[in-house]
Amino acid sequence: MKFLARMVFGSLFVAGPVTADMLGVRAGLEYWQAKPEVVAGNTGAAGRWSLQDANGLAWAARFEHPIPLLPNFAARYQQNDYSAQAPLLDSLQLGQTVYSAGQNIRQYQKYQHYDVTAYYELIDNPLLSIDLGLTVRQLKVKSELNSNSINNTADLSVLLPMLYLDTEIGVWGTDTVVFAKGNYSRYQSDLTYDWQAGIAWRLIDVAMFQGYVRAGWQYNKQDISDRDHLDVQASSSGGFVGLYLDF
Repeated sequence: MKFLARMVFGSLFVAGPVTADMLGVRAGLEYWQAKPEVVAGNTGAAGRWSLQDANGLAWAARFEHPIPLLPNFAARYQQNDYSAQAPLLDSLQLGQTVYSAGQNIRQYQKYQHYDVTAYYELIDNPLLSIDLGLTVRQLKVKSELNSNSINNTADLSVLLPMLYLDTEIGVWGTDTVVFAKGNYSRYQSDLTYDWQAGIAWRLIDVAMFQGYVRAGWQYNKQDISDRDHLDVQASSSGGFVGLYLDF
């Protein structure tokens, strides 16, 4: 992680950031269908859960300015809730209770992350845009198992520094953009990353704002060990669609 961080700042030093021509704000809302794979439980006693696909929502905003050397800023919030009444795939322990594989039980997992990103525009033109920066993520995970009258709940909360990269390639002569963006963090035994890739279409272009529809595929991965006495290895993937406005 330290080596990658040096690469980020080294790139910014050599290339020099590009500043925006004027103040700009982008805000949007996304909807996606996520398929989860989860291993969770007490540290050293985690097991596979059986959870159904679910819909998730996210909102995002960014602020760009023409002030040299001062980074631009972005924020994002995303939440996913997964549940099922189904047999556990593995034996596991949550709290003081041990559950056996195949035990039919009410399962619930809630994932939230709050991102704040400081980034620089390395390249900014109609055909190619590259942003590079650092994200601070507050990741919260709630794990809950309900069996008869026994209700076990465990919460994990961790603060993660992450590398941030966002690229857009304009399709010549059209209002279409191909994009890919992501965050990455690895520290000791913890690994967290996510990425999005897809296509954006500009549908509205008036004097005060522009409107875009973005659609594509998203993947999230969290592998967190021995935080708040819990182990959580979770991934989710699925298609998404979003509406964004640029002011």
